[in-house]
Amino acid sequence: MRIAKVGLAIVVAGTTMSALAAAPNARPGLWERTVTRQMEGSPVAPVATGTKLTPEQRARVEQMMSSRGTTTPTTSVVRYCITPEAAQQWDSFAQDNGGEGKCERTVQDESAGSLRMSLVCAGGRQQGTVALTATEPDRIRGTITWTRRDDGGDRKTTIEIDSRWLSADCGAVKPGAPQQVKG
Repeated sequence: MRIAKVGLAIVVAGTTMSALAAAPNARPGLWERTVTRQMEGSPVAPVATGTKLTPEQRARVEQMMSSRGTTTPTTSVVRYCITPEAAQQWDSFAQDNGGEGKCERTVQDESAGSLRMSLVCAGGRQQGTVALTATEPDRIRGTITWTRRDDGGDRKTTIEIDSRWLSADCGAVKPGAPQQVKG
């Protein structure tokens, strides 16, 4: 699942919102983010690219790998503190841990209630869409869909994000130091 986390981190790295005008309709304080990742398609790292495989062996390996199809969804839960300044940025509600990446983004629509954009990363080998919605000031939901193209084929990752406000007081959770609850 590391690839999915990197995918989300790349999305976040490519979505620095300082240049974007509309702040989300969100409250500062303690939030809890549930992230569910689902991958489907060929494996990211192809095992059958070795030149020592015969065409028949390669075909068998590719058949076996392609039959894997969809992976079981994984879910992680993190609590994080949103400062009043961070509540003004959409990326505060789509973050995941770590990762770097340069993405070219195109914002299709942005308002206090939603953000929709497309991303192209890694020279076009990774492409995706981001859709976040502030359903109310204490709930932000979204979907990030990625397609990664490699020699072994395409791998699609869908990331569902559900962030909910818990309290105005962050307690022991400090800004910039999320606490893992699950996953």
